[in-house]
Amino acid sequence: MNIYLKNILILIALTVIAKVNGQVRIVNSINNSAALNSSAFIDASSNSSINNSTNLGKGLLYPRTDLTTFANFGGNPIGIATSYPTRFDGLLVYNTGTGNTLASAADAIVTVTPGFWYYDNKSTSLKGGTWKPIATTATSGSSSSDILKEDAINKSTDGTFSSNSDIKFPTEKATKTFVKKLTNSNINIGNTANVATEVVVSGDASINNLGVLTINDNTISTSKIIDGTITNSDLNKPTIPISGFGAAVADIDIAGYKVSGVGLPLDGDDATNKQYVDERIANATTNNNTTLLSIKTSNYTMVNSDYTILCNAANSGFTVTLPEVATSINKILIIKKIDVTNNIITFAPNIYITNSETISELNYPKSIKIQSNGTNWYIIN
Repeated sequence: MNIYLKNILILIALTVIAKVNGQVRIVNSINNSAALNSSAFIDASSNSSINNSTNLGKGLLYPRTDLTTFANFGGNPIGIATSYPTRFDGLLVYNTGTGNTLASAADAIVTVTPGFWYYDNKSTSLKGGTWKPIATTATSGSSSSDILKEDAINKSTDGTFSSNSDIKFPTEKATKTFVKKLTNSNINIGNTANVATEVVVSGDASINNLGVLTINDNTISTSKIIDGTITNSDLNKPTIPISGFGAAVADIDIAGYKVSGVGLPLDGDDATNKQYVDERIANATTNNNTTLLSIKTSNYTMVNSDYTILCNAANSGFTVTLPEVATSINKILIIKKIDVTNNIITFAPNIYITNSETISELNYPKSIKIQSNGTNWYIIN
């Protein structure tokens, strides 16, 4: 029998009161006197004839009640020092019913089953308590550790345990077997015997202890890529050279499409674009076949068709902006100040006289002839 039940079921039930003076009647005896000043409330051990018997007077037989129909606590007055001062706190009964208790007896409605129940009432109200069960006994012949085991209906049969029983098994052992520690970043995988086994993640990917899966370097091969699944954004095509990722080994066919965004040529074998070629042809035509001359009296930006600019700063100085030097390789220009004032003609950018000396303005009548090497404009006369 459960230890808790043993402690609860102390002899507390009153037997039939035989005499007004408080004498206690015990089975087969009506002459026992009151146990004056005894620490025991009821004493049945002092009857020698009962002690010597194998079968007589060996237990307390409790009255039975159905807590599903138990409507109220009887007895008045209730809750005073001399009459049920604890409001039936600790009242022990044997219940025969199955179902819910009645709110008329206790505010807390409890689902009960047959067995011993006690009324737990620490409140100041008769109905403020709760019916609670006394723990049931363990299976006959079971040890105290067996009480912690699960019934066969709930047990797993996939493992072998220290107590390999068909009826019960040790929950603690099962927990240690199936819920155990794992080495950092390892995982549990079911093996061919359907048993969880700790393994190290290996191969093309790795996993950390936060559950983040990472594809390892140099592990994705052609056979692992589904055809037609690589998009332009995956390839980042703008960064791929026209020859691919290495020097071309054969002619490149661009299927009638044009090449755009070509930079200015710097070396003799560099490719270029139509605009650059057109400008070179225009420069050659202008410099070699046509002498274009114009007079300017205010700020002016020179264009490819210009060749000779006559600057008249008689009224005020102004700025002459030269063509883009990088797109004017070999182009020749003539600039002449034709007025006799000190008003300044400013050049943008500066014009080189030597490798390190430049001029940025002219304030007296003079003619200069300049040419571009693709980096700077130089005076060549």
